[in-house]
Amino acid sequence: MIRKTGLYISLIVLALVYTKPLEAATINAATCSQSDVQTALKSSHQGDTVVIPAGTCTWASTLSYTAPGSITIIGAGDQSVTGGGDRTVIIDHVDHSSGDPATWSIITGAAATMVRLSGITIKQDSGSNSTFNGILRLYGNSQNVRIDHMHFIVSARGAAAVMDGWMYGVLDHNLLDLGSNTVNNGIRVGHVNWNNQQFGDGSWADDTSFGSNRFIFFEDNIFNGGFANDANNGGRIVFRHNKFNLSEFQVHEMTIRQRATRAWEVYANTWTCDPSQLDCGDSALFVRGGTGLVWGNTANNIKNFIVARNDRTNLLHGFENPPKGWGYCGATYGPTNWDQNTDSTGYACIDQIGRGKGDLLPKSDWPVTPSWPHQALEPIYEWNNALTFAPTWGGVMFVGDVSINENRDYYIYKPTFDGTSGVGSGLFSARPASCAPKVAYWATDRNTLYQCSAADTWTPYYTPYTYPHPLQGS
Repeated sequence: MIRKTGLYISLIVLALVYTKPLEAATINAATCSQSDVQTALKSSHQGDTVVIPAGTCTWASTLSYTAPGSITIIGAGDQSVTGGGDRTVIIDHVDHSSGDPATWSIITGAAATMVRLSGITIKQDSGSNSTFNGILRLYGNSQNVRIDHMHFIVSARGAAAVMDGWMYGVLDHNLLDLGSNTVNNGIRVGHVNWNNQQFGDGSWADDTSFGSNRFIFFEDNIFNGGFANDANNGGRIVFRHNKFNLSEFQVHEMTIRQRATRAWEVYANTWTCDPSQLDCGDSALFVRGGTGLVWGNTANNIKNFIVARNDRTNLLHGFENPPKGWGYCGATYGPTNWDQNTDSTGYACIDQIGRGKGDLLPKSDWPVTPSWPHQALEPIYEWNNALTFAPTWGGVMFVGDVSINENRDYYIYKPTFDGTSGVGSGLFSARPASCAPKVAYWATDRNTLYQCSAADTWTPYYTPYTYPHPLQGS
């Protein structure tokens, strides 16, 4: 018996010594052509790196790829240059007119997988037709996504890229040229399948989690022209340390069955604007849903800083009445049962500016029982932004639609702060002893925003997430 046990142990040791572990491989595409890239991607396995060489190649049909797990796809771009320097260039020549197919579609894996796309230029053919849903499209559940040192060029009307599903991650050191005086979009983010729900409902029924990794981060990018981004389907985004040149930040309201943007942080960015042009002409930030934190930015030559709209009250988008649409909010064309309807404006309108976590709606194309989802009041907070308004325009810090009110749905910085309204800033020890519920105070020595959670009670509300994002070291 003892001899058999010793034999078994010896066999196990030999197996450990002589069994070679499966190693991640580097797969080199022969060229940047669609067929060669597709061949390389098809041969990839968990943990592999697919390298696309330098060159310029035109893609005329969709490349669809489902990641086998963690994967790195990297071009020849210079990792020390924002945008990569245009060494591997893919030109979009796909016909987007029928069904708007992607040029490159990537499905990511499970939450723990890591997906990186880097060092590639994606350029829209000047003769190409528009794509609302993006040249590049990423869907899935990976919560370790990094897109870096990419250059996106949109020459016809459309969007550079779309990310949706239930992903977290970072986009860093990218260059987006979106065309001067256009409404082209950079990268649109959604969280349509958050918590394995649909339509963004799961994101709206979950905690906001400001200051956590549960967002798509944009940092150290340069945006030229157009709208730098968009967000819908319960999307959660953080924009920090970016440069906006004649470019505007935006978040979307609900459309059809889709939900509005859930939450956004915008800080330490720089805008340079020209109010006579369409780009950045009306505001640096154009927001239409959810809650946000806007602080520590610099904006030059702007008309307004933040413009907040509620499209279901301003009649600009022609919302249909239920059951085929969310309907108008307010007594004039409503009311609808989605809204709280505390007054003639319909306040609070579902998913409007200043609203947060609420009840989970039924998992169907249209909720079976339309009712107010009891969304919490989660105001926008703005503080410590350095602004220069364009001469003769008479710009303001915040412009809000009907049903979007100061010191209820949003709070802005007050240089003289006594705790009764707005947002204060200074040393933690200098905060007022008394405070009204929902006002806030930024403690400069603690790098933390405190909210007055109840009368005369300061509670930590937000501390920024680690910068640079840890995935920048991936």
